[in-house]
Amino acid sequence: MKKHILHTIGLAAMAALLCVVCGDNSTNGSAGGEVNELLSKYNKRGSGITYTVTFDANGGDGAGPDAQSVNAASGLTLPDRGALTKDGFAFGGWNTEADGTGTFYSAGSSYSPTDHSVLYAVWNPLYTVTFHANGGDGTVPSAVTVSAGNSVPLPDGGALTKGDFAFGGWNTEADGTGTFYSAGSSYSPTDHSVLYAVWNSIYTVTFHANGGSGAVPTAATVSAGNSIQLPDGGGMSKGDLVFSGWNTEADGSGATRSAGSSYSPDGNITLYATWRVASTGDGDESSIVLAEGEAWVYNDSGYIFTADNRVFSVFKSDGDWWYRDTTGNYQTSGGGIITINSVAGTYRISGETLLLSRYTSTFTKTSGVNPRTPYYLTLTISGLRGGGSVSKNPDKKVYYFGEQVTVTATANYSYVGFTGWLGALESTSAIITITMNENKNLTANFIVTPFTDSRDNNTYKRVVIGTQVWMGENLNYNASGSKCYGNSDTYCDTYGRLYGWATAMNGASSSSASPSGVQGVCPAGWHLPSDAEWNMLTRLAGATTLKSSQYWTYYEDRYTGTDDWGFSALPGGYVFSDGGFNGVGIYGYWWSATGVQKNEVAWIRGMSNRSEDVFADYAQVMDLLSVRCMMD
Repeated sequence: MKKHILHTIGLAAMAALLCVVCGDNSTNGSAGGEVNELLSKYNKRGSGITYTVTFDANGGDGAGPDAQSVNAASGLTLPDRGALTKDGFAFGGWNTEADGTGTFYSAGSSYSPTDHSVLYAVWNPLYTVTFHANGGDGTVPSAVTVSAGNSVPLPDGGALTKGDFAFGGWNTEADGTGTFYSAGSSYSPTDHSVLYAVWNSIYTVTFHANGGSGAVPTAATVSAGNSIQLPDGGGMSKGDLVFSGWNTEADGSGATRSAGSSYSPDGNITLYATWRVASTGDGDESSIVLAEGEAWVYNDSGYIFTADNRVFSVFKSDGDWWYRDTTGNYQTSGGGIITINSVAGTYRISGETLLLSRYTSTFTKTSGVNPRTPYYLTLTISGLRGGGSVSKNPDKKVYYFGEQVTVTATANYSYVGFTGWLGALESTSAIITITMNENKNLTANFIVTPFTDSRDNNTYKRVVIGTQVWMGENLNYNASGSKCYGNSDTYCDTYGRLYGWATAMNGASSSSASPSGVQGVCPAGWHLPSDAEWNMLTRLAGATTLKSSQYWTYYEDRYTGTDDWGFSALPGGYVFSDGGFNGVGIYGYWWSATGVQKNEVAWIRGMSNRSEDVFADYAQVMDLLSVRCMMD
């Protein structure tokens, strides 16, 4: 990193050698004159050479920028188009070739000519994006124009309406068979195009008390493909029963949904409240879950949930049936007669089914499993450690046959996403309800979500290392003065851009704090890490575990990356202040926000294909290096 210093040392040594020959009379001697001429030429190297840079309209009309005489050592900042225009096209920058096959430079970027040169205006086609109501009524969003390679945020439906339908976005085909785009998403046209409004059916979800009384939840409307959160039964009651959810059928034979879960209807539908026993009064059967008219009878014993909202245990002893309520055990009154709540009814046994004539519903066996068998629900988390949490309601150690448990997965940070449940039930919904009929295991998976830079829509992965959140890729934002290695976009796509320290800092003052507080060239919500923050990272991880497993040039099969953390450090190379590109595939260097020696140099971190260490060093602020951003 000290190449420019070696130049100076080399010339000083040469001058000293010549002075040995010339002696003390070097002022008038021929050798002394040669030394002075040599040093003069070096000191004036580049500073006395000027080139003319001419700007060609390349098919455009109007007055373009004037030609400029440029000092070879200092370069120039490229102008915009001036008064140049071209019908149906937008000015996109400058290129060294008229057909665009040369090197591209954006307006405002730095250009250092090596000879007299002509830069040709780049013209990008302008495309018109038109919006079609597609059967809707009202004012259609205005058409927009966008230049090739750029994108436009798509509008919402605005004032558009269509009967019993809801606006759902845009599609490239009127019948919806094309590519779908949601309102607010980015659209990059490749030609003049028409986007058609998408209309989704609106469904009504009606709620029914199903024998309960009180205020029934208000009906909800939802468009096809979307969901609603199901309400609880807060305003309803039914004797001693408690509300337990919703069912698509009044008799409970349909699909069951818990309160608070997401529900996506495929048509107009009525959901019926479901009710269950809260407690028997003696505490022994508080966990039995039976619907009205059901009983569980197996091996001469079981439970009955009567139509008058009471539950009893029944058992057979010496040929007689007994039942138990809050006052103890009572033998049946004989002759097939059982008395419950002072009301007599006949019963009979048919196989494993107990039938009571007093009640309108037949008691049927629900399962061959004893409802007092205990079951255990185990919840675990996979993916990002500490990224999320799980809970269950009711939160108990032991559950019994038929009990429903609502399980919830919650991300602990804004950059963490829940991807789904695995195990006893596979679902991408964060809130699910399961019915206990065996021991069950559920695993919630959490991941770190990627980040999209709103300035250019580049997306970066995020990685969590200790308490720090880093970009898992080098920054690739096209800031003024930044470069692609070798001036090739292909290198930028892989390694990101290279930045001078002034560009990386974007006018901010040096910082050694943790966090640095320097946004610099990083996007909003991110910052350029200080030397202290780099130290914190390297105390946790070494170069081998931080390096990408790709792109590093092999050196005797040593020190290749394992990328254990997902940091994916890349050998993006560097640019010395003299403009030379070096080290791609061999070295990776990253700026910090901490300057030293009156900010003539700044702390950096580096890795090479020959070392398993992350090394700290200084770099001249004019050099161009990679940038890694940290999340605030």
